[in-house]
Amino acid sequence: MAIDLDQLRSILDLGDFTHLEDQFESEQLECKGQPYKLESDEQKLELAKDVAGLANAQGGVILIGCSTVKDAAHGEDRIERVRPFSEDMCNITRYEQILSDWLWPPLSRSAIKWFPSKDNPDKGIAAIFVPAAEGVERPVLVSKTMFDGPRRVEILFGYCERKYASVRPSSVQRLHGLLRDGMRLDGEIRDGFQSLQSLLESFRSLQLQGATLSQRSEEFALQLKDALNAVDLSKRPAFTISAWTHRTLDMRELFASREAPLVKLLERPPDIRSSGFSIAAGERSRIVGGQLRRVVTPGFRLLELSRSGILIHVSEGDFEGLCWGRIDKQEKWFLINQLVLVENVYLFCVLCDAAYKEHLLKGDQVVYDLQLLRMSRDGENCRLEPGPLDRWGGRSVRVAPEDSGSRSITTSFGSESPAMVAFNLLAELYAWFGIEAERVPYSQETEEGRIIDQAKLLAIR
Repeated sequence: MAIDLDQLRSILDLGDFTHLEDQFESEQLECKGQPYKLESDEQKLELAKDVAGLANAQGGVILIGCSTVKDAAHGEDRIERVRPFSEDMCNITRYEQILSDWLWPPLSRSAIKWFPSKDNPDKGIAAIFVPAAEGVERPVLVSKTMFDGPRRVEILFGYCERKYASVRPSSVQRLHGLLRDGMRLDGEIRDGFQSLQSLLESFRSLQLQGATLSQRSEEFALQLKDALNAVDLSKRPAFTISAWTHRTLDMRELFASREAPLVKLLERPPDIRSSGFSIAAGERSRIVGGQLRRVVTPGFRLLELSRSGILIHVSEGDFEGLCWGRIDKQEKWFLINQLVLVENVYLFCVLCDAAYKEHLLKGDQVVYDLQLLRMSRDGENCRLEPGPLDRWGGRSVRVAPEDSGSRSITTSFGSESPAMVAFNLLAELYAWFGIEAERVPYSQETEEGRIIDQAKLLAIR
């Protein structure tokens, strides 16, 4: 019968080693007749293998100074003789260093101790107490880096486990199978975890969607107010086009470099005609409060994008902006120039698609917003005429129901082209003026649906 480990510890503490004789090795007890000769890599490997084998099984003790013999009756190794040695033959620090170098992960709870004999305190035996590896410590592998110079090459790697009173290293084939199956299982677990995490996020989004959308809407309103102040159009006629996402983004690229693609996009937004009505607001952008990057020409135009994904364009709403041209037709009211309106909205939607493409997933929700602010003269609200354009300021001109108005649409990113988004947003504004969607100028019916036709805009000279 194998000795109990608590009984073994009591014998060691008392130093009465005669009680160890005739005890059998077991899955938790291994004996060595003399200390490991740690000058030899072969003996270092033997030490590491013995400790790893116990750790990967049930844990146990290695007794150093107990020689064994094969018992004829039982067929197991039995302690034949206790051979005490002086303490200086067991350098505990050296043992610990070798185990640290040769095992991965290191066993934090192992202990090595020399026990003096009660009959001769100058001599004794040593014991290595090995805990069973648990949790992230399991399995304990034997591994050794052979080169300590600039080039380090791992040439030793193995798994050992003590079974039936012997330490058995796994074959290369078995170890390969374990690693293969483990890596496959790891991938399956990761995929499953990511799916579960995605599902939980979906539930969380559904639960908090109302509050989140409300917060995002409020964030947009505050940023637009600040933008109007920055461009000095908070009290003057103004025209704004904006976009913001339901999901808060982290577009930190805005602050990385002046050469970052997003920064270049803001400073040189898309254009389709050399002499067209561009949405560019200037050549140099600047970071504002660590929250957004802004391009602005005070009193004229602004273009900005926040880190959270809110894109805003602001321009004058009077004769130098949205109502450019034919001042003689605007003696009493502002008449919106449809070409400025359509071209600006189309270019903004193209810009928005380019800015979001690396940050949104297909299907993410985007809100597009268009506002006319303080668009009245002498109490007369602004005018808009339907297309197609055949004359300027004809009898079919319609009057805005108020001096300020806001129209918006929500789209699924990637499901509609910028040309279709632009048309749908313009159709909302034209409806506000009482004009049918089919009379939005520079538009074309396609298989996708009705869109703003870039070719028609390009044809203008």
